[in-house]
Amino acid sequence: MASNRAEATTDKAQANAIQRNLITVAAGQMPVAVIGNSVVALFCVAILWSAVPPAGLLTWLAVMGVLNVARLRICAQARRVAPSADAAWMTRHVRRFSVLAAMTGLLWGVLGSVQVPLADDEMRAFATPIVVSMAAAAVTSHVALPAAGRVYVIAAVLPLSISYLLGPPTRPHIALGIL
Repeated sequence: MASNRAEATTDKAQANAIQRNLITVAAGQMPVAVIGNSVVALFCVAILWSAVPPAGLLTWLAVMGVLNVARLRICAQARRVAPSADAAWMTRHVRRFSVLAAMTGLLWGVLGSVQVPLADDEMRAFATPIVVSMAAAAVTSHVALPAAGRVYVIAAVLPLSISYLLGPPTRPHIALGIL
């Protein structure tokens, strides 16, 4: 019986050590992802500037900036705290990390589904692959915390799919909405 308790304690300690390492890896990867995210966001604003109302684009860019700063702050905190963190802190941190990932993904989804009019085929042809590419990049940048990557992808792609399904019932719109 004592042996079982010792094994359970050892297993829990190993699981906590693995979780701490994953959080540290995620915190190390995130700054590069945030820089890439910021560069692509600025590029999108420049391309969409003449096709989308500037106030909406600037608001979108400002919110993206706030989220990127929040993501960098949570990574800095993880690098300081993770080596000595307890299980409760790690659970909260992964949850915060996932919420910020979902919000960032949703913001990309809003760019492709709300900001760019469905009737503007040229700008849609630009925005849709950008959103899908950002979702694909999220999978690799969240490899240490896959739940965060999953919520990012869902939050980015779902608004885009819905906007295509609610748009004019053309075969390409229906197909893109289903895919």
